[in-house]
Amino acid sequence: VRERRAWTLPAAPEHGASLSLDHAADLLRERNPALRDAFARFRAAEDLAEVPTPLPNPELLVGPEFGYGPDAASPYVVPLARLAFTVPTAGKRSKRDDWLAAVATERFVDFSTTCSEVYLDLRRRFVELVVARAQSEVREEIVAASQRSLSVARDLVEAGEANALDVSLFRLEHAREKSRRSEASFELADAEADFAALVSVPATSLGPVSIAMLPEPIAGARDLEALASRLPETRPDLLRARAAYETAEQALRLEVARQYPDVTVGFGAKGETGESVTILDLMLGLGLPVFDRNQQGVAAAAARRREARTAFETAVSRGVSDLERAHRAAALAEERRDILRDEVLPAARSNVEIAHRALPAGSGSALQVLDAERSLREVELELLEAELGLRLAWCDVERAFGAPLLDFPSSDRDLDGAEGARGDE
Repeated sequence: VRERRAWTLPAAPEHGASLSLDHAADLLRERNPALRDAFARFRAAEDLAEVPTPLPNPELLVGPEFGYGPDAASPYVVPLARLAFTVPTAGKRSKRDDWLAAVATERFVDFSTTCSEVYLDLRRRFVELVVARAQSEVREEIVAASQRSLSVARDLVEAGEANALDVSLFRLEHAREKSRRSEASFELADAEADFAALVSVPATSLGPVSIAMLPEPIAGARDLEALASRLPETRPDLLRARAAYETAEQALRLEVARQYPDVTVGFGAKGETGESVTILDLMLGLGLPVFDRNQQGVAAAAARRREARTAFETAVSRGVSDLERAHRAAALAEERRDILRDEVLPAARSNVEIAHRALPAGSGSALQVLDAERSLREVELELLEAELGLRLAWCDVERAFGAPLLDFPSSDRDLDGAEGARGDE
């Protein structure tokens, strides 16, 4: 079983090679600390569950028996041997096996849901990385464009169509854009470090990405009612809470079984003083549950089951609320993106075209053209940030749902190694 469940995963990329999203997802299972800890806990519980609960050890009593004869003055010594067995009742052994199996299942659920959580986090980090690089590239273009605008403004001063104040304003704008470019570089470095840290590889091993790699919601992702109905099957905290309830249920059954006393069966043999005979004994013992009926154990197990049930019900309510909130935020982010893309951006481009047409006709100035172009660049950057907000909002929906809802243009795959490991039994 261990060999079938062994993780044969690829190593980190060689120096100079690029790390794709698929490769990073594979490396998660091998290198992510949270997954390693969860898997170790699961294997420890599984190893224990695979060992059946043994029968109680028999008791063997061997020794001489001392006594006195009828006149109380003649001591005697005879050999004695007894063997006693304890027979568990009420299915205690099978119930303990069921409880250990439930604990192992709970640990596996924790491991598999942790896989889902870190994978969804990886997808979010990838979206942040794509947008951070796109923002950095746009900032570079804006700095270059502001440099060209500054040069044009200087030429206009020489031609008498602009003054020193206009040049100073464009110089200030150019300096601000260079500062924003540095800020974008810092954000890109953070995004690269966060993505690489999840799989414990150098940030320099990340491959090239582009804005075309941003994902789109899959079919059915906008159906809130359908997503809410599937929450018990996908959301990690619900799966964990349900597994914890099953464990608490099995623990309660075990404590109830411990109310019943075990049966003791014994066999004995001893000699007889002055006689060549052997006396055989047969004993049958049963504890009398007069005072101790495991009341405290049953009460504690019942309380833990109630707590587990309450935790599950609370998780259901919280899960539906989180999904609704995230879904609503994604809808609003998409609405803002659409307004910027379909209304604001065409208007900004139209302003640039009008300014260029007005310049030869003498009804406009070069400064107005430069200002229109600057406004267009700002709108394009705002649209890019809106794209980031939309994708991150959908990443929040994924997290609230507990399963992937975004389709990446690259060959994306789910992190299902945990299920594969469990399914080989």
